[in-house]
Amino acid sequence: MIIFFVMVWLICIVFQDAKHSQASAILRIHT
Repeated sequence: MIIFFVMVWLICIVFQDAKHSQASAILRIHT
């Protein structure tokens, strides 16, 4: 359970930190 929480927390930080660079790239790939 703790590992799952840490993974979600890291994902949130990554998306907040690189919202314009990585998030846009991921959205472009999926769309």
